[in-house]
Amino acid sequence: MYVTCAALRLARFNVLNDTGSKRHFLGLPVPAAAEVIASTVMLYYFFGGDGPTYRHLIVLVMIYVLAGLMVSNVRYFSFKEVDIHRRQPFWVLLAGILILKLLIAEPQMVLFTGFFLYAASGPVRTAWRWVRRLLRGQPKDDGLTATRAYSSFDKP
Repeated sequence: MYVTCAALRLARFNVLNDTGSKRHFLGLPVPAAAEVIASTVMLYYFFGGDGPTYRHLIVLVMIYVLAGLMVSNVRYFSFKEVDIHRRQPFWVLLAGILILKLLIAEPQMVLFTGFFLYAASGPVRTAWRWVRRLLRGQPKDDGLTATRAYSSFDKP
């Protein structure tokens, strides 16, 4: 299932590459899903690599969830518009140094945390937007909102 979903995700990326948004990916990118799995294995062996068999079931469920996220309509930030060559605030330098120090000290923990947070950012952002829309009382965007707005300009 994972390989099939990865192939479908790559096919959709190739089809939507020209028409899609530069700021967001539609669905979890395949490399990000693979990084979550690889960092999970690294973390598992970091903590000893032994234990009850239910951990294997947890990894299987995680792989199925990642496969579903790859073919979902959840949006993920693409980092394509981040300009690292322009001038940055001083705190960005400090944060970068801190992350590098942590990465050197505990690579398994830092890599797993970073990749897991990226994989979770899409569903969390989608849920946040859904809750905000629900609290505001806005209806779900059915694709006709823009059409209704344009048709109101046509009336005298």
